[in-house]
Amino acid sequence: MRNRLRKKYLDAKSSVLAGSVAQKPRIWNLPINVITQIAGEVTRKAARDARRAGRTVTGLKDGQIVEYGPLFDVVKVEVRPNYRLHLEFENGEKRIFDMTPYMQKKPYAQLQADFARAHVANGTVCWPGEIDIDSETLYDRSVPEGMYRK
Repeated sequence: MRNRLRKKYLDAKSSVLAGSVAQKPRIWNLPINVITQIAGEVTRKAARDARRAGRTVTGLKDGQIVEYGPLFDVVKVEVRPNYRLHLEFENGEKRIFDMTPYMQKKPYAQLQADFARAHVANGTVCWPGEIDIDSETLYDRSVPEGMYRK
């Protein structure tokens, strides 16, 4: 029973995400929690695509209305002392990201020795061992180069 439900979910999700018009997804046969999950994933994908296209998106976070700016890929990273990353994004903006709060959490805790081996791959910052951090997080939680307080 569970496997059939999972297959229905995956079929419905893939057809909704693909925007299939030839075959309408049959999500009404699924439980409401599964329909809600699919709707959330589709909404997040649409918001991410809009931000990638350079548009600002408004959403809710912790019950507050928040405005999210465009998404930009990282094109260059330089490692600085005290677990800081000097980032250059595809729009030419240079920002500083402080990794200190992340260094005690998984999976970043294992980077103590390898932190200096940061590199750019697929538009984000990566380290050996398939550890990376999302470009959205890097942009949203970093500060412009001239505004960083040491």
